[in-house]
Amino acid sequence: MRLVALTLSAFWVAASGGAAASRVAEVVRTAAGLHRQGRFLEAEKAAAEALSLLEKIGAPDFDAAASLNDLATLSFAQGELERAERLLQRSREAYLALAGADDTRLASVLYNLAGVYVEQGRSAQAEPVYRRSLEIREKALGAAHPLVAEVGNNLGFLCLQQGNYTEAESRFREALRVWETFGASHAAYAAVAWNNLALLHKLRGGFAEAESHYNQALAVEEKAFGRDHPEVAATRISLAALYRNLGRSEMAMESYRQALAVLDKTVGAQDPLAIEARAQLAGFPGAAPSLGEYQILVVRTRKEAEDLRRKLEEGEKFDALSMKYSIDPHASSGGRFRARPSDLREELRAETNRLRLGEVSGVFPLGANWAIVKKISEPAAPPK
Repeated sequence: MRLVALTLSAFWVAASGGAAASRVAEVVRTAAGLHRQGRFLEAEKAAAEALSLLEKIGAPDFDAAASLNDLATLSFAQGELERAERLLQRSREAYLALAGADDTRLASVLYNLAGVYVEQGRSAQAEPVYRRSLEIREKALGAAHPLVAEVGNNLGFLCLQQGNYTEAESRFREALRVWETFGASHAAYAAVAWNNLALLHKLRGGFAEAESHYNQALAVEEKAFGRDHPEVAATRISLAALYRNLGRSEMAMESYRQALAVLDKTVGAQDPLAIEARAQLAGFPGAAPSLGEYQILVVRTRKEAEDLRRKLEEGEKFDALSMKYSIDPHASSGGRFRARPSDLREELRAETNRLRLGEVSGVFPLGANWAIVKKISEPAAPPK
C-alpha cells in the first residue's frame, strides 16, 4: 500500500516574519537538505539548532508554526516519530490560535499528524484526524482538488488496513479521478492510486482486476518517469508477487528480473527492494537450493518493536502484525521472505544464526530501525 508523503509548508518559501523566524526557517531548510544528501549526523545537529531557536521565539507566529510543521516532517523522515508528533501538536495549537479551526494550513498539519499516527500503528487516532483534515480542505478548496485527493488516498489506505474495503475503494477511485483530471503534472499520484486499487482487489481475491490495475500503474509510471525508475521496479515486484500467487511462474520470474535490472542500475544491489527481488527470484523451484525462509517485522522505534514482541508472546500472529505494522517491503506477504544467509545484512544474519527452527528473536537494531525475525526453515545443504 502506498501513502502520499507528508506535506511541507516552509521548506520552499522564504519566511515572511521577523529575523528569528527567518533564521529558524533557514536552519530547517539546511537540515532537510543535509538529510536528503545522507549527511544524517549534520542534519540532526541542524534540527537540534532549529528546535533551540524555536524555544526562544516565545508566542509562535505563522512562520514559527510553519517551521514546527516542517521540522516535524524532517523528524518523521529520521524515524523520530515521537518528536514529530510533539512538534505537530505544537504546530496545530499555534495555527488554531492564529488562524482558527478551518484554516488550510491547519489541515496540512492534521494530515501530517495522522500520517505519524499511522506509522505508529495508532489507526484509531489517525482516522478522525484524517477526516478533519479532509473536511477543512474540501470546504476551502472543493472536492476536485489534488490536496483533497491526497488526504482521501491516505484515508483509503487506513480503511484498507482496517478491512473497510468498500470505503477504501471509494477513496482510491475518487483520488484517481482527481489526479487524472490534472494530467501529467499529477501522473505519479495517479500511479499511487492504481497501485492501491490493485492491492485492494488482490486482498479481495479479484486477481484479474489486480493485474489490470498494476499494469495501469506501470503504464502511468513508465510515461512519467521512464522505464528505468525505482517506482517502476517496485510496481513490477508487486505484479510479480501476484503472478507467483496465481502459479504463473514464468511471468513472475520475468517481472522480478525486469525489476532487479532497474534496481541494480539505479539504487544498487544492496537496496532492500533489490535484495527482495533477488531473493524472490532465487526462490523459484530449481533456481537455488540454498535458501532459508524467514519472517521479519521492522518498525521505526525500539518501543514499537518491544510492544509488538509482547503481542507475539501473548499469542498474536506474526503475519497479521507484520502486515499491519511493519515498514519492511515484505510486510504485504506477512513478513515472509527467502534468502541465502550470505545475502542477509550482518545484524540480521547474526540473529537468524542464533535461532532454532520456529523460534522468534528478541528485538534488535536493523540499520536505523528495529526488528524481530522468525526462522521458518534452514537453507538446504549444498550438494556434495
